[in-house]
This record gives sequence, structure tokens and C-alpha cells, in this order.
Amino acid sequence: MTHPATDAPRPPSSALLACGVVGATLLALIALGHDGRRIAQLAVLAAPPVLWLLWPLHSARLRRWRTALVWLWVMGFGLDAVVRAYLLDTYQAAPDSAMVLGAAANTNARESAEYLRMHWRSAVVWSAALVAAGLLAGLFAHAVPRRRVRVGRSGRAR
Repeated sequence: MTHPATDAPRPPSSALLACGVVGATLLALIALGHDGRRIAQLAVLAAPPVLWLLWPLHSARLRRWRTALVWLWVMGFGLDAVVRAYLLDTYQAAPDSAMVLGAAANTNARESAEYLRMHWRSAVVWSAALVAAGLLAGLFAHAVPRRRVRVGRSGRAR
């Protein structure tokens, strides 16, 4: 007699590792730009695509799509977090504060170029953090193996 609870397919440990690394990377990025209860809220919001890595897919095309979508999801949250962390570190201001919005609205191309010439080092550091997180998330999201199907003597999947 089979028991559904014990005979249910389990994700391989490498899928758990990939999900854990991508989730930890995403959580670290979220923690850079947010604090307190907001970290937990964004972690819950960001979790479904990361947990999708545990779902076994047999089609190579679907696995590539999943990898791309999970990576884009992580990078969206990562870009938001890095911009917020930069603004908090440099100006102690949130991106939706009046100072940031006013400065962005009243800036022309020449002033933007001057600003980048002055602050290029910190922009490179924050960009490098985002690139490193993107490489880590992309590598582990792509490394999720497909589920192996055991074949019995009769040639049928078990």
C-alpha cells in the first residue's frame, strides 16, 4: 500500500540549495534598502518566483524561461534595494522623499554628468554589488536540475 505523504516526489537537494541561495541573495538585497517590518513584507512578496525553483520542469524551454523570469525578478528587487541603499547611505533620504523627487525633477543632463563625475566611485561599488548578486542568482537559478524519472523493468516510469 502506498502512502501519498511519503511517496510524494521531493525536490532534489540541489534544487533546495539553489532555492536557498537565490532566496538568501534576494533577502540580503532587500535588507540593504529596507528596515524592520518592510523587509518581511517584501520577502513574502518576492518569495513565489523563488519557490518556483523547487517545482520540477521537464521541458528545457520552460526551465530557461523560469531561469530568466526568476533572474529578472531578483534583479528588479535588487535594483530597487541598491538605489534605496545608495540614497540612504549618501543622503539619509528615501527615494520618495521631497528632496530626492525635487532634485530628480529639476536636474538637466549637464548636472547629471557632473554628479556622476563626483560620485562615480560609490556608484561603481553599488553596481558591483548588484552585478555580483545577479551573477549568483543567475548561476543558481540556472543550475536547478530537472527531476529524474526512475524507470522500472517494464520500461514504465515509477
